[in-house]
Amino acid sequence: MRNKNTKNQKNLNIFQSFWFKIFLIICFAISMAYLESVIVVYLREMFALHYISTPGNVELVLKLPHFALIKNPLIIVPDLKILFVEIFREVATIVMLLSFALLVGRKWNEKLAIFLLSFGLWDIFYYVFLYLLIKWPSSFTTLDILFLIPLPWLAPVWLPISISCCMILASIFLFRFKKIKNIFS
Repeated sequence: MRNKNTKNQKNLNIFQSFWFKIFLIICFAISMAYLESVIVVYLREMFALHYISTPGNVELVLKLPHFALIKNPLIIVPDLKILFVEIFREVATIVMLLSFALLVGRKWNEKLAIFLLSFGLWDIFYYVFLYLLIKWPSSFTTLDILFLIPLPWLAPVWLPISISCCMILASIFLFRFKKIKNIFS
């Protein structure tokens, strides 16, 4: 009887371990990135939106999720209703990541570390999945609209990926150097 209790306790400890919980955070962030990427793919197909290449290295792109036509810094949104849908999708994404961090972490530095880790991974894998699914972005210098809140933020893809890497490094610093390995206990 004692051997069975010890085995059950050991199995329970695995599910309460720091590294298992980090694994679950990573799974959440990557899964969320996949879902957002799939939404972009479906929207592109529904609205028959595709990239338009023009001669002379002028980038003219019809892109989702922001339904924006980009030609240098000019941004045109063909449908205002869709623009508001996209703005609230962005808000919902941040609320999901923040809610997740607040639910999972115990102390404020733990919550911040979880938010930074999940946000960073989500953002990087969003681009990874878009590339795997539709071969976009074609390079790290491809322009993207990062956010629409409060106004459109336009930058090459390497910028949000770099910021996300910094967020992940900051979360590792918080996890390791603030001695919160008992984060979930």
